[in-house]
Amino acid sequence: MPKILKNLEVVESKSKDAKAEVEAVVSSVTIAYVFTKYHVYLKPEQYESLLKCLRLPPDKEVCSKFKKSVIEYDDKILNSFKEIIVQFYQRRSETESLVDSFLLALPLLHFLRQESTPFEDVSCKNPVRFENWSWWGLEKMPYLKIRTNITARARVPQGSILGPLLFNLFINDLPCIPLNSELESYVDDSKLFLSFCIGKLQDVVTTVNNDLFTVATYLSNNCLLANPDKTKIMFFGTQQMLKHIPADTSFTFLGKTVQPVQNAKDLGLIMDPSLSFDEHIKQSVSSCMKKLHQVNRIKNLFRQSTLEMIIRSYVFSKLFYCSTVWSSTSQKNICKLKTV
Repeated sequence: MPKILKNLEVVESKSKDAKAEVEAVVSSVTIAYVFTKYHVYLKPEQYESLLKCLRLPPDKEVCSKFKKSVIEYDDKILNSFKEIIVQFYQRRSETESLVDSFLLALPLLHFLRQESTPFEDVSCKNPVRFENWSWWGLEKMPYLKIRTNITARARVPQGSILGPLLFNLFINDLPCIPLNSELESYVDDSKLFLSFCIGKLQDVVTTVNNDLFTVATYLSNNCLLANPDKTKIMFFGTQQMLKHIPADTSFTFLGKTVQPVQNAKDLGLIMDPSLSFDEHIKQSVSSCMKKLHQVNRIKNLFRQSTLEMIIRSYVFSKLFYCSTVWSSTSQKNICKLKTV
């Protein structure tokens, strides 16, 4: 359709002609209205082109002119415009490639429903939840299929070169979410820190629970999942201070009770409440000894230089892992390491 292609050219052009953009959008809405009402057949590429024309740019001048233009329409037709975008898309919902084009039409849909204007922040009025299909304009459409198509565009491909960078950008504001605790992240491994006095333990439990709820809400709103089964709580302090913490102290995360633990692995380093690293040294020595026994079985098959290289990469890498962190451990643990 020549008119659709012409409107698309105007909408996608970088020129700042507000009048031409408004005419193209109004014309496209009218075309979609007529085609839907009278069941006019369009090819998939024509559907996609017309949906791309239903794009209202975040420009106050364009929006103001558009508002003046649509006011001239009869109320009955104007009300039809509000649903015509969804109905028009619904006729071709089986075409996955149209999802992106439909998302471009969302600002226009919200504007016609008087829910927001494209130059305002929608979340300032009502926080948008991903499962709120009315906000997406999909309340009468195949939810599961559309949800699959939309969520597929909110994920980072595993194993891709840019995956880690894109994921870090995606969760870049996560450390700002907790209200009272400090949050540090290494890729998808995040930790909350909070210093407190023993006398304020009950207040701390409430504070941490609130921060955990805030973080879980943020993750849910951004299509991310938190795993309460992998969540661990640990108190750090001297032996005298730790004795004053009741054994029944617990926290709540996503409806599950989380009890403080005595050992927790963080990026391969086993932590304990007093930072003695006894368990880490114990497991490291055990693992290194097992590896040395395996190397001992094949020592006659390689030259000495090759064996040294194998031991350095296979045993010493494990033995000295994070040594700058646990180097202040007890003399007893140092003696254990020397046995290797």
